[in-house]
Amino acid sequence: ARTVPLSTASRVEVGTEDIEKKRAAAVDGILIRSGIKLANPAPGSKDYSTLSFENIARNCLRASNVDTSYMGREEIMKRALSTSDFPNILANVANKSVMQGYQAGQQTYRIWAKTGMLPDFKTASRVALGDAPEMLLNESGEEVQQGVIGDRGESITLKTYARKLVITRQALINDDAGLFNRMFFAFGQRAANQIEAAAYGVLIDNEVLADNINLFHSDHDNLEAGNAKGIVDSSKLSAAMAAIGNQKSDGGMALSLMGRYILGGFENLVAASILCNSTTDASAASSADFNPFKNMGLVPVISGHIPGKKWFLVADNIDTVEVAFLNGKDTPTIEAIDNDGSILGRTYLAYIDYAAKAL
Repeated sequence: ARTVPLSTASRVEVGTEDIEKKRAAAVDGILIRSGIKLANPAPGSKDYSTLSFENIARNCLRASNVDTSYMGREEIMKRALSTSDFPNILANVANKSVMQGYQAGQQTYRIWAKTGMLPDFKTASRVALGDAPEMLLNESGEEVQQGVIGDRGESITLKTYARKLVITRQALINDDAGLFNRMFFAFGQRAANQIEAAAYGVLIDNEVLADNINLFHSDHDNLEAGNAKGIVDSSKLSAAMAAIGNQKSDGGMALSLMGRYILGGFENLVAASILCNSTTDASAASSADFNPFKNMGLVPVISGHIPGKKWFLVADNIDTVEVAFLNGKDTPTIEAIDNDGSILGRTYLAYIDYAAKAL
């Protein structure tokens, strides 16, 4: 903004690229100093990783032509937060720290669930595969009959989840760089874990679907006989594969589904892994020499959000559970907001819009 054009005929501005490079180096330097590992840190970030908040703020003020020679630490922080690039650096650090934590969080639901997109917060309908009309025989000269897509699909509505995050004045003066690791990085992990819990919660909560019957119910032929909750073994998995393979649409069409993902808690970790990968069937009555499930492409998915010995079998060639995000943005948004006067420091608003629903 302070650069004067070299010519009125051809407007050329310099300095912007250099400012952005310094900002990127400062952001990654603070993250490195706070203990967050970066795959490709910006050039110069190592130099910034040795600087305190005060020194970075002082450099930002000097870049804004503010003389800091006779300023104390508190005055430097106060001026830097209002008249320099320092707030932008802190905002970028907060955002990148949350993103790093979010990406490091458990998101196993992406393996088996559908990630969808909704354009707004209106209730949307999802059409099931069985609702599509079948093709009919068409004799020579006959009019082709019109098929109608069923409208008894499941509905899904986005909700917003938000939280305020604060970098206090005391933390800046105390040079507490670790807060970006402890609070912002951990917040990102917690956000990922919350969405993970929502996806598995659809299965655990066994919600009522559009047909007014619970997701897992004898009427749906998808509930283990007697509702047993034993560890997965070859006999239980065989019954589950048959149950999922014999599923039919509302119109009676055979869906011919193949089970692909075995979802379970940590009590099923070893048993599911053996069934999917072992050459022999250790769960058989007398350890069979051949494990028929080994080459079926089964994938064990283990999550702490599935309690006890409960487990599920999920197909991959049909919609099962959808986790939808507003316009497909599946990461939290971090925005710097003006303090309301009750907080000394910098305040950020973190939010994400999502919904999880059984289809």
